[in-house]
Amino acid sequence: MRAFQRVKKILKNINPLIRNYLICLMVARGRKNCAAMAKATNIPEKFLYSFLDDAKNVTREMDGILLHLTRYHQLEKSQKAFGVDPTHIIKPYARYIEKLCYDRAGTSKRVEHCLVPLYAMVIDEFATIPLSMRFWMQENLTGKRHYKTKAKLTMELISEARKNNAEFDFVPLDGGYAVPEMLDFFDQTKESFVMRAPKSRVIITSDGIRAQLKNHPALKLHRNEREKVVQAKLKGRTYFFVAYKRKDKDGGYETVYLISNMNKSAKELIVAYNMRWPLEKVIRTTKQNFGAMQCQALEIEKQQAHLTAGFLAYAILEIANIDKQEQSVDALVNFIRDWHSADLIGLIENPCKTSKRGRPRLAAKPLQNSLYRGSKNIDSYVSLRN
Repeated sequence: MRAFQRVKKILKNINPLIRNYLICLMVARGRKNCAAMAKATNIPEKFLYSFLDDAKNVTREMDGILLHLTRYHQLEKSQKAFGVDPTHIIKPYARYIEKLCYDRAGTSKRVEHCLVPLYAMVIDEFATIPLSMRFWMQENLTGKRHYKTKAKLTMELISEARKNNAEFDFVPLDGGYAVPEMLDFFDQTKESFVMRAPKSRVIITSDGIRAQLKNHPALKLHRNEREKVVQAKLKGRTYFFVAYKRKDKDGGYETVYLISNMNKSAKELIVAYNMRWPLEKVIRTTKQNFGAMQCQALEIEKQQAHLTAGFLAYAILEIANIDKQEQSVDALVNFIRDWHSADLIGLIENPCKTSKRGRPRLAAKPLQNSLYRGSKNIDSYVSLRN
């Protein structure tokens, strides 16, 4: 109940144009398009269509709220990771949605017709706060001149987060990012990182032995050894490489290799790398509970506004549930839908007012709460946890 009161308190201080959409995402059990959510909550559809009609502005405002939520979360004293991972918003029957492309989805293991956003999040042991995204497209669709690899888009997300003063300690990434341009970026920016390395990478240890990771004697695990770290050179630069055993899908064991520029023990580097896994929970929850795949808008700005609303809904629930009164965000969503739907629907109001000339105008409520004024006054937001 206390977590729900926190959710309600945060929503009251948000622009009603955004608040209405967030409440519908949290409360509606069916499809998450405007018509279905309006029917489920018994409100006029225009309350939700007005959100998408002003997609560019509301997305910018939601990005600001998410950034301030991460700054509030920085009050927690723990290691913070900046995780980035692509996902697939499958649109099998779509033809005209902007930025549609074909990519191999990890869940279906086949090439799908989809949007491919890269999600960026600030992660620690207490919470995971989604922050921003970029959309990837194939080179044959964008043209060679405008094409950006997923690694390049990830660099942009990291640089943007630093520019906006989002604090984090290191960047954990999956094996798809272990490419020369990514390593060059980390070398230039001095960002700490840990990511999975292909086992075919050739390294040279201080004793002069040159071999692939899977064959190098310094990384061989013997008997009951579970992990091992060694310092070695890759293409002239010195890194720390980890070999560790983990369970595979069949119940057996596989050896996984990591590369990092952080001088830590093997166990610490493994823990740091595993901090990227909460990102997968956010992707799953935004798809299953907040309808990430169900928006039918053709413009990419509207698709992004819909996805960012799912981000913000997740972040609000995560912050409200930071003491884990409910086991997870999914459990809190189910609790709200079972017992407090009417309470949240009661917060919905007309996002448009009529001017004296009879023309509708957006009634964007000023964000008066200190949460949105900047990190200097953010201490007052701590009261939401009490």
